[in-house]
Amino acid sequence: GPTGVSEILHVLEVGGNTTLTSLGLSGNGCDELPGSVAAMLRCNTTLTSLEVATNGIQDSGARLILDALCENTSVTRLDLHTNYISPQCIDSISNVLRTNPSIQDLDLEHNRLSDQDQKEKHLRDNSQLVQDMGVIRGIAEALWHTPRQRPVNLMGIKLCLAAQALNLPKGATGWDNDQILQHFWDTRQEKLLAFAMGLHARLGNRSEVQQLNNECVQTVCKVCRGGVDPPVQAVAMQE
Repeated sequence: GPTGVSEILHVLEVGGNTTLTSLGLSGNGCDELPGSVAAMLRCNTTLTSLEVATNGIQDSGARLILDALCENTSVTRLDLHTNYISPQCIDSISNVLRTNPSIQDLDLEHNRLSDQDQKEKHLRDNSQLVQDMGVIRGIAEALWHTPRQRPVNLMGIKLCLAAQALNLPKGATGWDNDQILQHFWDTRQEKLLAFAMGLHARLGNRSEVQQLNNECVQTVCKVCRGGVDPPVQAVAMQE
């Protein structure tokens, strides 16, 4: 019940438990839950997975949790599905994706964020469509601009609905989120690698990277490629 949930979160907040890594609080529905979860997230450094689905969480509560998550670097999975989160929370969602590269899985399914969550799709008007595009584009831009070790697993938002606004390749309207996020990842990695190798279109051969020794170039490229050694021919170009 609510009392038990509050006690658990309090223990995690004050550091009384440093071994628990996964916490499931779905279906509790107590009014104090978002605030207690937020307070815990700001202090706890061991929890990696948090489920707060089906709790009737509305925008105000979701903002508390999402804003706190910006200060947390241990949680990699957050499940918020089947709540009442609306486009009013887009700034908080985007901010988490921009400032917290630790997040790997974010479940927002069955909320009120976009057209896929509306039961009567045929009654939706143009203003709702514009709102949906704004939600999708805001989240996609946050994902694009944040360096990560791997693409985030995003559930509850269909990025393909904004394929044109996101300048995706032709045919991307049929892509699922994984394909689109992988495209973001690959494109970003290619640009980072080109920049690191001094081949950026706006830099030509003027990049200071040209003056680095071979070992430095190898290191920079390995980081840009997610820990994978660069192609031999790419390094050879610097010699």
